[in-house]
Amino acid sequence: MQAANYRWVFLKIITSEDGLYGIGSANDNYQTAAVISALEKNLKPFLIGKDPDRIEDLWQAANYRTYWRGGPVNNKAIAAMDEALWDIKGKRAGMPVYEMLGGRAHDAVACYDHVSGRTKEQAVDAVAKSLASGFRHIRLQYGEGGYGGGGFIPANQGNRAEGGYQGQALTTISTWKRFRRCLSMSAQRWALNRSSSTTFTRN
Repeated sequence: MQAANYRWVFLKIITSEDGLYGIGSANDNYQTAAVISALEKNLKPFLIGKDPDRIEDLWQAANYRTYWRGGPVNNKAIAAMDEALWDIKGKRAGMPVYEMLGGRAHDAVACYDHVSGRTKEQAVDAVAKSLASGFRHIRLQYGEGGYGGGGFIPANQGNRAEGGYQGQALTTISTWKRFRRCLSMSAQRWALNRSSSTTFTRN
């Protein structure tokens, strides 16, 4: 699957049983071609003819058949295989995989919003909008350089590698002080737009 600026790799394992297959994610946005090659040229020939019920055996064999274990590309391939095989087992059993692994652990999972601002004013506005939307956890990209931060000098004028983070990052203390001021301003703005009866709880 490929979007405008993002590619996602999926592995589909088809069994000899009619209509029974499993799908797993092998996503690696930065080494997509390497992951696809690992799946097609290494994992696929290894899996053909194997019993999909032997998940642990296949995982161990796929892991130990490589000399350099634990690498990002091979781990993506093995993870996709693991997910697809569990997908198959869950379909055979007629139940969600999480039920086969001990049952549900949580009724919900906290999500975070990802916002950015190149200036203090933009950051405050972005965080305030996120809070107003109901998010309690927010990741803020603050400063010049766009995604990844990059400090507070103009983009492309720093000393970082091409294609990497742009600009010279501020010190941790300075960045943290700026962030706290930004968060405080956003919270104040958000509070003004909320009902006075709103209460806050800590998770």
